[in-house]
Formats: sequence, C-alpha cells, structure tokens
Amino acid sequence: MNNFKKVGLSALAGSLVAFSANAGEMSVAGSASMALEHINGGAANSGKSFSMGNQLTFTGGGELDNGLNVSLSFVIDQGDDATSATSNPTTSLAGSLVAFSANAGEISVAGSAGMYLEHINGGAANSGKSFSMDNQLTFSGSGELDNGLNVSISFVLDQGDDGLTATNNATTAQSTSPFDSHSVTVSSDTFGSVTMHGEGMSSASGALDSTPSGNIWDAFQAAADEPEAAPGGAGGLSYAFPSMMDGLALTASYTPSAGNPSSSTAFGVVYTGVEGLTLTYASGDDKKNATSEADHTVMAAKYAYGPITVAYMNSEYDDAEAAGDQTTDAYSIAYTVSDGLSISYGYEELEFGVQSSTNVAAEFERIKVSYTAGGMTLTASSATGDNVSYGTGTTEDREVWALGASFAF
Repeated sequence: MNNFKKVGLSALAGSLVAFSANAGEMSVAGSASMALEHINGGAANSGKSFSMGNQLTFTGGGELDNGLNVSLSFVIDQGDDATSATSNPTTSLAGSLVAFSANAGEISVAGSAGMYLEHINGGAANSGKSFSMDNQLTFSGSGELDNGLNVSISFVLDQGDDGLTATNNATTAQSTSPFDSHSVTVSSDTFGSVTMHGEGMSSASGALDSTPSGNIWDAFQAAADEPEAAPGGAGGLSYAFPSMMDGLALTASYTPSAGNPSSSTAFGVVYTGVEGLTLTYASGDDKKNATSEADHTVMAAKYAYGPITVAYMNSEYDDAEAAGDQTTDAYSIAYTVSDGLSISYGYEELEFGVQSSTNVAAEFERIKVSYTAGGMTLTASSATGDNVSYGTGTTEDREVWALGASFAF
C-alpha cells in the first residue's frame, strides 16, 4: 500500500493592478503555491519532491451602449498541461491559506531580443554562416502579506523553451509549453528569501561556475562534452541568507531526489567588501547517479582597477569514477574604452576524464568587442577552439566569428 504525505503553502493574490478607460477596465491577479510530497510504495518509491504552481489572471470587462456587459479572461499558468486536471499537486488544499494585500501588489513585464550571425570553419565541421535569434518576455508579480512577508512570482515566455515542467515528483516534457524559467519566492529582511523553481534552477555552485571569459566552450561543444556542476532542476529550492555583513552574500540550494538515488545540496559565498574586488567560493554534490557520486567546487576572483578588469576561475567536478572527472580553468582581461565601448580577451581550458594521447585538454580563446547604447548592445567576436571534443581528429580544431545585436526593454 502506498503511503502518501503532503504539506503545502499557497498564496492567493487580489487585484495587483487595475486601470479603466471609459466603460471598460482591466485587472491582473496572481497566485502562487508550494508543496512537498513523499511517495513510498516498493518500486513506486520516489522519495521526497517539491512542486509549485503559479499563475497570472488577466481580466477585462466593459458595458456596451445597449446595456450589455462583456468580459474576457486570460490565465497564464506554468502548471497547465491542457490534458489533466491534476497537474497542480496543491489543488487539494482547501481555500487560501495566506493572502496578498491588493494595495501592496504590483506587476511588471520586461523583454529582451537578439539577432545573430555566426560562421563556423573547421575542416569537415565547416558549417558556414547561419542566422539565429532569441526573444523572451518576463512577467513578474509581487505583493506583501499582512504578516510582513513578501511573495513574488515570475514567468519567462521564451520561444526557445524545451517545455520541461515539474509535475508531482517527476520532470515532464510539455511540447506546447511556452514557459522557460518560472518560480515562487517568499522573502523578508529577517530570514532572507526562499525560492522554489518550476524550471530554470541552477544549484548554488552551478550558478557561480560561469567562466569570466563568457563560456566560450558553448559555441563549440556538444552537450555531452560540456562541463558539469552540482545539479539544479525543476522542483528545487534555493535560499539566499539575510545580510550578515557588508559585501558578503551567502546562498544554498537543495535539489530533491525525485526518483534519483539521493538529493543534492550546494552552497555559495560571494565577497565584494573591498572596492573593485570580487571573491567567489562554492561547493556542492551530485548524487543523481547511485554508482558515481561527484563533488563540485568553484573558486574565482575578479579585480577591477580603473578601465581594466581581470578575472580567473577554477571549477573542479570530482567524480567517484576517474573517467567522469572534469576541470575548467579560465581567465579574462577586459578594457573599458568608454561608457559604451569595451574590448575583452578570454581563455578557457577544459579537461574531461583521464588525460592521455587520445584524450587531451580542450582549449578555447576569444577576442570580443561590445558597444552599448541605451537598451541596445552590438557585439563582434572571433574565437578559436582546439581539441573541442577532447580528441585530436581533423574536425577538433575550429574557428568561429560572430556578430550580434541584442535589445532590452
């Protein structure tokens, strides 16, 4: 017999924003929920998992000249799969457990878009020129509860989304889902902030392991060759500690087992208490594989003096099996020519597994020029990659040049 336990927290918002024109008006309401679930039953045992739900409801109405009233409603909901009424595991909770104050609520929408031209050259890997684009809208709603807690929700609409979402204790593909990252955050100045991620979560160490040179490897490597980190994932929790001293930021994360052998945890420390200096340390574990657990460690330093910024980062992914070990070393130097113009050089070296004559380090370097004016950023870069898949074949050495234009609004 399956044993089922669930505890949940839900928050229901009143009207966050309202406006009217003549006989019509529009309002926006938000709601958010968090749940912890444990399933135990022989082969069905999947351990503990977190889940969440959040939605924004847009409602408009008006009176016609003939006296009839007409209204419409749109609901944006990351948990809707269009096929099941049970996709939100907190719907069994009766009523609203906590409520926003309508007067304290607000909603905002931010957008970004980009257009890019890229050329890859490298023997048989030569793919010539290609165009690409990205665009997204981020909807954010927040409100202050009567007890002083702040609750906020966030949705990202992204045409490049993979359609993954957390349903009960599993990650489910939803090919029609428009959502990328979505989350619920509960915060206060006293205890910090807790965020539950429906998608788009990085662990506390994974969030800090981007290279100072901008992850040059991402333009060259296949997914199987890319650096690993302590896992995040749908249904995970992240925590930002309250301020303890000037310049010190502490974070932690918990990724539930959700069918994996064990849960994974991580923490991060960032210190900015000295002008121009940023020091970073993070550590986490990866326990999603029962036969090959791993530890992830990140150390980084950045210093800015006048127009020059230098940075270095080291990331170690220490697997129980030597073939799974990964090391990333990277550095960069950037020069700010003016308020809008900058030029940078970056270098990265990645090692994967046991080094040998056929398994060598991958090396990447790039020169990049950026110009920003208002909400527009123009970029031009030239990059090279040697042994991009840790081999010495004819297609392992490649060159990439790229042009880009991105916009924030």
